[in-house]
Amino acid sequence: MCKGEAGSIVINPSINFAINKEKDGIIRILFLDDTLLNEYISKDGVFANITI
Repeated sequence: MCKGEAGSIVINPSINFAINKEKDGIIRILFLDDTLLNEYISKDGVFANITI
């Protein structure tokens, strides 16, 4: 089993973040500032928490 969730630096993860296990050995993560203005990643920190 593999699952993941957005880390603390991702603003509005329900809109801007997606994670998918494509197959064994491949995890795809997408981040998109849907506002194209103010929800970008602006600090260091945890981007994603992945449990394998």
